[in-house]
Amino acid sequence: MPKTKIDEGHLALTVGVFVSLLHVLWLLAYFALGQSLLSLLLWVYGLHGLSLPITLVAVDVTSAVELVVLTFVGGYVLGYAFAFLWNWLAKRR
Repeated sequence: MPKTKIDEGHLALTVGVFVSLLHVLWLLAYFALGQSLLSLLLWVYGLHGLSLPITLVAVDVTSAVELVVLTFVGGYVLGYAFAFLWNWLAKRR
């Protein structure tokens, strides 16, 4: 069965947008829930057997934009690398 070639740019853009949207949702939850979000995180960490000292700090607009942009770039690079590796391995078979 032949492997399908993946368009590197398309997958990179898809992964970049996906991970940046996850962080936009995280920021919206942070601004909407505040301390309740911290309680949820501590509960989830407890399920994993972790106890971490966590405090919520003020997030300004610049930091929020940097977070979304950096996660997009990181997702784009990972998506491109995955598609490139997939295509390279499929070609070698």
